[in-house]
Amino acid sequence: MKKYALMLLAASTLMASVSVLATEQAQERQDGREAKQECRDGLVGNADCRQEKRDIKH
Repeated sequence: MKKYALMLLAASTLMASVSVLATEQAQERQDGREAKQECRDGLVGNADCRQEKRDIKH
């Protein structure tokens, strides 16, 4: 029974950490989309957009 409880605890901890990671990645993608849209709309200068794109690639 103790082994089952430890396995359940480990599984729930893993699931919680995976969901946090997925949420962070989703937020990063959303931020990238917003920045791209700002560049398209002309809210940010073209040189700034190019520099940001270079920074993201590295």
